[in-house]
Amino acid sequence: MDPPTTTSASSSPAKFSRSPTSPTVNRKKYYIQPITFKVEDGIYRVPSYGFVDASEVFAAMFTLPQPDKGEGKSDGNPVELPSCTKAEFESLLEVLYPNSVYQKPAKLSKEQWIHVLKLSTQWVMDEIRSLALGELSDMSLPLLERISIARQFRVVGWLRKDYVTIIQSWGAIPLEELAEKFGWEMTARLSDLAAKAQVPLSFLAKTSLKERLGSCTFNNKGGCKWIPKEEGETLERITFACSRCGDENSLKLHGGLQPPLHGQGLSAAIKAVFPEDFD
Repeated sequence: MDPPTTTSASSSPAKFSRSPTSPTVNRKKYYIQPITFKVEDGIYRVPSYGFVDASEVFAAMFTLPQPDKGEGKSDGNPVELPSCTKAEFESLLEVLYPNSVYQKPAKLSKEQWIHVLKLSTQWVMDEIRSLALGELSDMSLPLLERISIARQFRVVGWLRKDYVTIIQSWGAIPLEELAEKFGWEMTARLSDLAAKAQVPLSFLAKTSLKERLGSCTFNNKGGCKWIPKEEGETLERITFACSRCGDENSLKLHGGLQPPLHGQGLSAAIKAVFPEDFD
């Protein structure tokens, strides 16, 4: 059998050519442009799509025509972000650029998710903000920390619930602890609101309704304080909970009994006391 024929090294190789008139078009979806940021003393070069897709603020910035050596095009001319720290920015990058397309964002610590919440709020990254809030909600944060975070980043849904909780459990947290977290001015506003919301049994006694409402389990000798737990469109009947043990009872309001908060619902009263948190 004859050996297979081989091609001589001197043979001309196959040539591939394309028409010189064929136009080239950048496929935007698969033509990834990097962007360079400077945060503190750190330089970061990442694909621009993460910021463009997540934020209209950055989308408007990066979709405008820019010169080849424009801002963000090189390490020597980065987009400077003075309003955040390297730790905060890197926490956000972990969410915008997961390690794998098949993975959810890397598990972050509480502090890192707070960083993400801060920057996503600041840069109007609505989906990222919702993700951060969901992750933080699942962590069962302490009540005072939740309120602090909610006030800082305007999480109105948390505030509506947590202010009610702190008023309904008034006395469970020492005033000194509240003042250390929020300052004495805010603590005084909370204290005044709680005092107006609570209904001492001594007041109810004057209306001849003491027997109907009774004492709580915690203090069957009287002196416990009941506060409104549920609000309705009318004040004909209010459900009360003891601020100490959680016992519940309800009563029908008569003309001689002045409703708590002078007829104003607890949620409405909270908004009136803390307008800066709900405007």
